[in-house]
Amino acid sequence: MIYKMIYQKNPEKVYFADESDKKTSQKYDLAYPFKEGLAPVKQGDEWTFIDKDFKPCPVQFDGVGFFSEGYCQVKKGDLWYYVDKKFKLHGLGYRFASSFSEGYAVVVKDGKWFFIDKNFKKCSQDFDQAYVFSEGYAPVQKDGKRYFLDKKFTLRDCDYDEIGAFSEGFAAVKQGDKWYFIDKNFERHGEGYDGVYPFKNGCAQVKIGEKYYFINKDFTSRSKGRKYFYSDYSEGLTAVQEKDKWFFMDGQFNLLGEGYDYAGSFEDGYAPVKIKDKWFVIDKNFNICGNKNGYDQQVVFRRAD
Repeated sequence: MIYKMIYQKNPEKVYFADESDKKTSQKYDLAYPFKEGLAPVKQGDEWTFIDKDFKPCPVQFDGVGFFSEGYCQVKKGDLWYYVDKKFKLHGLGYRFASSFSEGYAVVVKDGKWFFIDKNFKKCSQDFDQAYVFSEGYAPVQKDGKRYFLDKKFTLRDCDYDEIGAFSEGFAAVKQGDKWYFIDKNFERHGEGYDGVYPFKNGCAQVKIGEKYYFINKDFTSRSKGRKYFYSDYSEGLTAVQEKDKWFFMDGQFNLLGEGYDYAGSFEDGYAPVKIKDKWFVIDKNFNICGNKNGYDQQVVFRRAD
C-alpha cells in the first residue's frame, strides 16, 4: 500500500491520503509514518495510532514510540510501558523504554539500565547506561568504563572513551579527541576524525576540521568537503546543496537530478522536492510521480508495511 503524508500550513497540520486521494484521514497536530501496520498520531495532548484504513485506535497515551518487533513503547503518566498490536499493556512501568531490537529492549528502573526480553523479564546485569543491540552488540557503560555487550550478555572490554553502535559492520569509537571506526574484529580504521556518524548505504559522514565529508568503507575515498552537515544516505542517495540548487549524491559522490529548490531524503523509493513554489514527489529515476502539476504543501509518499 502506497500512501501520502501531506504537511499543511496555516494552521500546521498533517494528514494521510491514499494514492488516489479518494480516502483521507482526519488532520493531526503531529504524525509519523506507518511501522508494522500502525502510525502514531497526536491530537492535542494525546497520542494514539491509526491503522491502514486511517481509522484511529480506541486508546490514548501521553507519549508513544514506534512499533518494532511486534511491540511499541507507550507513556502513561510518568512511566513507560509496552503495548502489543491489540494494545494490551506490558511491563512494570519504566522511566525509559527503548524499542525492541534483535529481541531485546533497554529500560530504566530505579536508576539502573538493563535489558528485557519479549516476556518482559530482566535478562542482564545493571548498567549505568545502555543502548539497544545492533548487529549483535550493544554499547554499554558500567563503573565509568565502556563495553560492547554480546547476545550472551558477555562484556567485551574496549579501551575507548566513547563508543557507538555497529552499523554495516563498523562502530564509531573515540580515543582522546579523535574518532575512528572499528570492525567486528575490533580492529581500528580511519585517520582520526573530529566527528563521525554511522555508516549507511556504504558511506559514513565524518568531520575533518571545519568541513564535513562522506567516506567509503575503504577509508580512503571521500566526497567534496562542505561546511554544513549533510543529510544521511538513504536508499543509496543523499540530498546535497550545490550553490543555490539541491541535487542527489550517490555512493560514488556523483551529483544526480536536475537541480531543485529543495530536496528531501528518499524513503520507500520516493523523495519530496520543491520546484519554485510547488512540491513534487520523484522516484529513483527522478521522474515526477503523482500530481504532475505539483502540490501546495509538502507531500511524502510512503509504503505501509
